[in-house]
Amino acid sequence: MTVAIHREKRMKEWPRQWKINLIERHNPRWDDLYDQVMNWTPAPRQF
Repeated sequence: MTVAIHREKRMKEWPRQWKINLIERHNPRWDDLYDQVMNWTPAPRQF
């Protein structure tokens, strides 16, 4: 979780157009991904 928060804080410094390009590269139709995220289950931890 700490890594995700750090990454998000770094992304907030990036220019808006750069973030839009990132989204369009991975989700060109701007599909709503909410259902996919809510059904996501983490992989089992391996020790």
